[in-house]
Amino acid sequence: HESLCVLSVSHEILDEDGIIITDRNASRDYVGFLAMPHGLSQLDKDLIYAHYWNHEDPIEKYRRSGAICAEVLVPKDIEPRFIEKFMYLVIKRVSQSRNLRKIIHSRLTWLSDHTYSFNPQRM
Repeated sequence: HESLCVLSVSHEILDEDGIIITDRNASRDYVGFLAMPHGLSQLDKDLIYAHYWNHEDPIEKYRRSGAICAEVLVPKDIEPRFIEKFMYLVIKRVSQSRNLRKIIHSRLTWLSDHTYSFNPQRM
């Protein structure tokens, strides 16, 4: 099994000291690391929020597909007050030969009392 946890944090975290934003996934080549608050205005929001990133030109396709992964990099711990919700996925390999995987459970939602609940209806 492999797992992944995705946090949804409040936009207010952008006001914290040391926040860096990227114009694509931070591990990609040619990524721009931008300091707040001026970095936010440098992002191509139309490209980041586009519904379709494919393109026949492979360089343009690479640029577009990277934009969907723009990141907020937080240099310290994220205080619980910034966490709005999170999703936890457990992925199970269903075929050794084709490396197929399926999500076997997901959707833990952060509640105000700092507990979580599993909602099997969202699987």
